[in-house]
Amino acid sequence: MDEAMSKLTREEVLMNLRWRYETAGQEHKRKLPDQAQEPLGYHRKSAIRALLQSRVVRGLAVLTGRPVTYEPNL
Repeated sequence: MDEAMSKLTREEVLMNLRWRYETAGQEHKRKLPDQAQEPLGYHRKSAIRALLQSRVVRGLAVLTGRPVTYEPNL
Protein backbone atom coordinates (compact mmCIF):
# COMPACT_ATOMS: atom_id res chain seq x y z
CA MET A 1 0.00 0.00 0.00
CA ASP A 2 1.25 3.43 -0.85
CA GLU A 3 2.11 5.16 2.42
CA ALA A 4 1.68 8.64 0.89
CA MET A 5 -1.91 7.90 -0.15
CA SER A 6 -4.54 8.89 2.41
CA LYS A 7 -7.40 6.62 3.38
CA LEU A 8 -9.92 8.88 1.65
CA THR A 9 -7.92 8.77 -1.59
CA ARG A 10 -7.66 4.97 -1.41
CA GLU A 11 -11.44 4.73 -0.96
CA GLU A 12 -11.99 7.00 -3.97
CA VAL A 13 -9.65 4.93 -6.14
CA LEU A 14 -11.31 1.72 -5.00
CA MET A 15 -14.79 3.16 -5.61
CA ASN A 16 -13.78 4.12 -9.16
CA LEU A 17 -12.30 0.67 -9.78
CA ARG A 18 -15.43 -1.02 -8.39
CA TRP A 19 -17.61 0.94 -10.79
CA ARG A 20 -15.34 0.00 -13.71
CA TYR A 21 -15.36 -3.66 -12.57
CA GLU A 22 -19.16 -3.77 -12.39
CA THR A 23 -19.63 -2.30 -15.86
CA ALA A 24 -16.75 -4.13 -17.55
CA GLY A 25 -16.91 -7.12 -19.82
CA GLN A 26 -15.31 -10.46 -19.05
CA GLU A 27 -12.01 -9.66 -20.79
CA HIS A 28 -11.56 -6.37 -18.96
CA LYS A 29 -12.50 -7.91 -15.59
CA ARG A 30 -9.37 -10.06 -15.82
CA LYS A 31 -7.17 -6.97 -16.12
CA LEU A 32 -8.74 -4.79 -13.42
CA PRO A 33 -7.34 -6.69 -10.38
CA ASP A 34 -3.86 -6.13 -11.80
CA GLN A 35 -4.61 -2.42 -12.08
CA ALA A 36 -5.85 -2.38 -8.47
CA GLN A 37 -2.66 -4.05 -7.24
CA GLU A 38 -0.32 -1.25 -8.26
CA PRO A 39 -1.80 1.85 -6.56
CA LEU A 40 -3.37 0.07 -3.58
CA GLY A 41 -0.63 -2.47 -2.88
CA TYR A 42 -3.03 -5.41 -2.67
CA HIS A 43 -2.30 -8.98 -3.68
CA ARG A 44 -4.34 -10.19 -6.62
CA LYS A 45 -6.88 -12.17 -4.57
CA SER A 46 -7.32 -9.31 -2.10
CA ALA A 47 -7.91 -6.92 -5.00
CA ILE A 48 -10.60 -9.23 -6.39
CA ARG A 49 -12.33 -9.38 -3.00
CA ALA A 50 -12.15 -5.59 -2.64
CA LEU A 51 -13.63 -5.09 -6.11
CA LEU A 52 -16.49 -7.50 -5.46
CA GLN A 53 -17.60 -6.17 -2.10
CA SER A 54 -20.01 -3.29 -1.80
CA ARG A 55 -19.10 -0.22 0.19
CA VAL A 56 -20.31 -0.46 3.78
CA VAL A 57 -22.01 2.62 5.15
CA ARG A 58 -21.98 2.39 8.90
CA GLY A 59 -24.58 4.11 11.02
CA LEU A 60 -24.81 4.69 14.71
CA ALA A 61 -24.12 1.72 16.94
CA VAL A 62 -27.20 0.39 18.66
CA LEU A 63 -26.50 -0.84 22.18
CA THR A 64 -28.70 -3.75 23.15
CA GLY A 65 -28.94 -5.91 26.19
CA ARG A 66 -29.07 -5.31 29.87
CA PRO A 67 -27.84 -1.87 30.97
CA VAL A 68 -24.77 -1.81 33.16
CA THR A 69 -25.45 -0.43 36.61
CA TYR A 70 -23.12 -0.31 39.54
CA GLU A 71 -24.23 0.10 43.14
CA PRO A 72 -21.89 1.05 45.96
CA ASN A 73 -20.96 -1.73 48.37
CA LEU A 74 -22.24 -1.10 51.88
